[in-house]
Amino acid sequence: MNKSYTEQLAEWVKKKNAVKKRDRNLVMFQAVKNDVCEAISAGYAIRTVWENMYETKRVTIGYHQFLKYTNQALKKANQTRPKQNTTQLVPKKGAKPPERPNPSNQQKPQNFKFDPSPNKEDWL
Repeated sequence: MNKSYTEQLAEWVKKKNAVKKRDRNLVMFQAVKNDVCEAISAGYAIRTVWENMYETKRVTIGYHQFLKYTNQALKKANQTRPKQNTTQLVPKKGAKPPERPNPSNQQKPQNFKFDPSPNKEDWL
C-alpha cells in the first residue's frame, strides 16, 4: 500500500530529531509572551525583562531576537485593541462652533507704557 504524503511527512519529521533553532526560539518566546506584555505594561523596560528571564533560564535567546519578538507581539496587541471613538470630535450638523476668546476684548496691563525713543542711560 502507498502511504499518503502527510503520513510520509509525519514519519520524516519524527526521524529528523533536530528542531530548527528559529522554531525553538519562537516557541520559547510564545510561552512567555503574556508575562512579557504584562511586565512592559507595568512599566518595566524590555531589557530588564529579558535580563531577568535570561538569568532565570526562562528564555535562552539573545536580546536582539527577544526585542524583535516583543515588538511584533506589542504591535499585534495594539492592532487588536479597539480604537477610541473619535466621533465626539466632529461637531454635529448645524451646531455652533465653540466661542474663542477675542484678544481685543482682553484688558491690557495698565502699568506698561511703550516709549519709542530709547533712553541712552538704560543702555549701560
